[in-house]
Amino acid sequence: LVAVMGPDHVMLGSDDPFPLGEEQPGRLVRGSVHLTGDQKEAVLGHNAVRFFDL
Repeated sequence: LVAVMGPDHVMLGSDDPFPLGEEQPGRLVRGSVHLTGDQKEAVLGHNAVRFFDL
């Protein structure tokens, strides 16, 4: 998804309170070798802060 939309247009989400089966949400993003540190930070939170003007 990041490759298609770009790292500035993707953010981590959840179906809380319904479990997704992922024990540590975001682990896949944090462990990705295909994303830079800045891209991981964007997907894991910075994009949401910008989008919601927090």
